[in-house]
Amino acid sequence: MDPEQTVDAPPAPVDEIRGEIAAELGAEPDLGADRWIRADRLRRIACETTDGVSARITDLLIDDADWELAYVELTLAPEASEHGQDDILSAIRRLVPRRSIDWLDRDAGILHLSITEQALREAASPDEPGPTDGRQGDASVGF
Repeated sequence: MDPEQTVDAPPAPVDEIRGEIAAELGAEPDLGADRWIRADRLRRIACETTDGVSARITDLLIDDADWELAYVELTLAPEASEHGQDDILSAIRRLVPRRSIDWLDRDAGILHLSITEQALREAASPDEPGPTDGRQGDASVGF
């Protein structure tokens, strides 16, 4: 073999190339199940306010400018009627900004919120007109 001719290095392993591409795109290469949660699972998780009131996640609102979670739409059970039964048709839907999320208990399946029931009841409804992207103002009230 002629000393002026060199042998090319072997190609990089496929996993290494995928990691480099993900890093160049700004993507997170670690897609382990312990770090991420799918939207369909999140929509089934219960929520709890600081004073112990339960709600359910109904929808997620994503900011189309940066693809970050902007709001979580919650359904709060109505207050008990005078007959002692809840009217499912009068359930309250409210928008909660991302900053009102305190922490997620994966084992119990509960998303803990950093707001009270009263603040949640006073928050904007997804049916009300107004800004919901968090950049032009805040659609939520009291938090």
